[in-house]
Amino acid sequence: MRKRFRKAIRPLVIASALLLLPSTSFAETAPQLDQAHSVSKAMEKQEFWIVTNEIKTKLEDGKEIEAYRWDPGFLTVEKGKPVTLHFYGMKGKEHPFEIEGLGVSGKVEKGKVTTVTFTPKKVGTYRIVCLIHTTLEQEGPMIGYLRVQ
Repeated sequence: MRKRFRKAIRPLVIASALLLLPSTSFAETAPQLDQAHSVSKAMEKQEFWIVTNEIKTKLEDGKEIEAYRWDPGFLTVEKGKPVTLHFYGMKGKEHPFEIEGLGVSGKVEKGKVTTVTFTPKKVGTYRIVCLIHTTLEQEGPMIGYLRVQ
């Protein structure tokens, strides 16, 4: 009897626990680790990790093609609150970048972390662009998006 009761009540306990979890509408990345992607309302700070990634494949004729990208490729932040982005270089020697329209730029090097902090003042969607990988011929475009709302 006790086992059946536990089995019957378990979905209700899980559902109740899920309702108690804080909801965030700050990032489509659905943070799983507090350290990886966090938004602290108490500190009024939004912090995210972005890594450089490379995707490779072979075509039917044996030719190998590759493309670079930012992971995650899309983040949402709040206007008027400080944002810290930590870029970690995993693939490629270096990726100089700029966040168009926000006056933010830097260079990510393989094996190193580049951190930028800024406060977005205007709502909109801004491109995070690698200045080396801009076209298909240059294994790009390597573009991510930052939505300010």
